[in-house]
Amino acid sequence: MNPGELNQRIIIEELATAHDDGGGYSQEWIAFAAAWASVKGITGSERYAAHQIEAVIDHEVKIRYRTGIKAAMRIRNSDRVLNIKAVFDPEGKRRVLILLCEEEQGNGS
Repeated sequence: MNPGELNQRIIIEELATAHDDGGGYSQEWIAFAAAWASVKGITGSERYAAHQIEAVIDHEVKIRYRTGIKAAMRIRNSDRVLNIKAVFDPEGKRRVLILLCEEEQGNGS
């Protein structure tokens, strides 16, 4: 991998659960790791959900290999949020991770 490809700083976030004194809990996204990445849009589509049309853009995010990244996490890239749908090591050599992500337009989360 050419290090010059990794030209965007991203934050990988995971959903954390905090229990409160009343027996309930709250969930919030917390930083798991920061990384340099290549973020590339690969497809775009629209889908009909809950009587609304929403735009969906898929992205391929390439980072240096690191452990612990799961499909339930998300990426914050500037003001965009990319939900990680799949994580794989394309060569199986623990050098690069490819994160296939989905960005919902107007998500605001």
